Amino acid sequence: MVQRDHLGRKITPAPDASRPSDDSPTSTTSPAARPGKFELSRAYPGQNSVGRASKRLVIVSLLALGGGLIYAVWSGTHGPDPHYLAARKMVTRYEMGKSAEARNFGNAVYRDALDELSQVSPSSVSAQPAAALGAKIEADLAEFEQEQEARRRSKANIVEAANARSKAIQTAHIHSVINPVTEFPECD
Repeated sequence: MVQRDHLGRKITPAPDASRPSDDSPTSTTSPAARPGKFELSRAYPGQNSVGRASKRLVIVSLLALGGGLIYAVWSGTHGPDPHYLAARKMVTRYEMGKSAEARNFGNAVYRDALDELSQVSPSSVSAQPAAALGAKIEADLAEFEQEQEARRRSKANIVEAANARSKAIQTAHIHSVINPVTEFPECD
């Protein structure tokens, strides 16, 4: 009796393991007489379709895994630069709660932040924000140094004016000792 599948195709039973099959190396039939892949797939249709589905599942799983790994690597390398984050954190901590007048740009925090910003990679996502922060800090430092220089000049001018007054008073006193005024015409 011949068995048929649900589509009406002939189903042949699997070869018995106790006797040599046509595919085994002990077979005496020539390789040309062996059934090909097409004949085997027609003989066992369910086995082949399961094999294709599992291969597809493996391929899809590998593609998904590869895509996930690529995304993980890409998102990890394209995050903010740690040097930029460290510099921004230093500046933010120092400036927190201080007015613009109370900030001392001579403090080492700003120099350290500039050192950190100089280590940011030009190809980093944080390159532009780091350059902007560095430019802002350098502008603030230049303005602070100009203000400091103006204060020094102002103090030097005040000291110079005080010395000039002291010298004038001293010179006047010496003249009054050497040439005393004996007549006071306004008193007559």
